Amino acid sequence: AVEVVSQMVGADIEQYAESESIAFLKRLKKQKINKDISVNIRETLDFAEDYLNKYSEELPEEWLTEDMTAEALKTYNIRIDHNANRIVYPVFDADNNFIGVKGRTRIKAYKELGLSKYMNYYKIGTIDYFQGYQQAAEEIKNKRSVIIFEGIKSCIKAWGWGIKNTVASETSKLSDGQLQLLIKYGIPEVIIAWDSDQNYRNIIRDSKIQMLKKFTNLYVVVGQTSLLGEKAAPVDKGEKIFRELLERKVKV
Repeated sequence: AVEVVSQMVGADIEQYAESESIAFLKRLKKQKINKDISVNIRETLDFAEDYLNKYSEELPEEWLTEDMTAEALKTYNIRIDHNANRIVYPVFDADNNFIGVKGRTRIKAYKELGLSKYMNYYKIGTIDYFQGYQQAAEEIKNKRSVIIFEGIKSCIKAWGWGIKNTVASETSKLSDGQLQLLIKYGIPEVIIAWDSDQNYRNIIRDSKIQMLKKFTNLYVVVGQTSLLGEKAAPVDKGEKIFRELLERKVKV
């Protein structure tokens, strides 16, 4: 995205002054400069020392029973932190630097106990990356398409079904950094596949979604409530239902 702006600077950019997308790209250029200045604030960790050597290689039985394969769990470097009783996985930034560990509690009554379901073990700050991109990058490039889930568990399930062009936004809204990445990557097809409590109308009202559709063929998975219930990820009812939801996707 920054390169696009740079190329336009030497041209007659005044004619694009009223273009919302061009104005956005100019803002991204400024953000890139600010990011370069502050990049050293985020700590880069030693993957082997800070992750692989700290946590058990044992695979979480509860995730294996949720239609996740052992191969997929190992592909995503899923481990167990027995001290904190959490399932953990590494976090990489957009430049493939190891920047943290995220943990999901194994305690079912976490709400009653006032515990966080998910927590970052290291300060992450802005979410300017996609969880799981490291595993999916080659498949996304080959398929020229990416499916964006909310959580990493959905990526792991889909991987076991042979659907490997997936990433997780870790929320039901794109951040500025994630939007910038999608524009930078130039992926021809982007499919939003968030949980069933996020309906199509609310998704497309988001300003970042409206901006993204100017740069790619953007689709949203619909019909989740009727097939999944009120609050579920698109993969929660199995491969057949998920593939049906993919067939129902609607272009924004």
